[in-house]
Amino acid sequence: MAISAETYLRLPPQKKALIWGVIGVLIAVAYWAAAARPGMDRIAKIEDDYSKQDAILREKQAVAANLPIVKEAVKQLDIHLGKALEKLPGSEEIPALLKSVSDLGVEAGLEAVLFKPGSAKPVGPKFFYAEVPFTMEYSGQYHELGSFFDKIASLSRIVAIDNYFIDTNTYTIAGDPQLKMKIEARTFRFLPPEERPKEQVAEDPKAAKGKGKGKTAPAKAGKK
Repeated sequence: MAISAETYLRLPPQKKALIWGVIGVLIAVAYWAAAARPGMDRIAKIEDDYSKQDAILREKQAVAANLPIVKEAVKQLDIHLGKALEKLPGSEEIPALLKSVSDLGVEAGLEAVLFKPGSAKPVGPKFFYAEVPFTMEYSGQYHELGSFFDKIASLSRIVAIDNYFIDTNTYTIAGDPQLKMKIEARTFRFLPPEERPKEQVAEDPKAAKGKGKGKTAPAKAGKK
């Protein structure tokens, strides 16, 4: 309720002090709403931005601190890659390798029916090597097939048996059951830069050494 100046002057000192106290509170609230609160909000935002930037800085500092470790790890990977590449034959070695695989079947006691090599297929993403699939057909007995697979596993080159099929309609020779077997396998060879897809050609340990012996090898597949 509004009061006149004359009424105010007649008020006792205690009520005058109360009125001024209320006015002071209202002024403080108005100041907070108009100036202090927005300022506090800006301070809170600045503190939040600082926390985010500090987290980013700490993350980058951690990366920088680990950079020598990462470089050493990359160096070791290059060394391992060079060693792995040595396990892959070049294109000129593939015919002899495939013949040795075929001969192993005969050594195991199997009778060779068919040996059909396929075309090399570059393997990404680096295209350092290519798969060379081939199909074999033999006739023989179970234990001879097992012996054949053992011989393949002992090869210094990588030969993976992907699948094999056994014809259950057996026949016998001198009383021994004979099986017809079809085996799908693959080996791998080093792929020089000139044979890789053009968009994927990149420097690699073997290419950097010219005609060195380094070659890449995938993991050796287990027997089925």
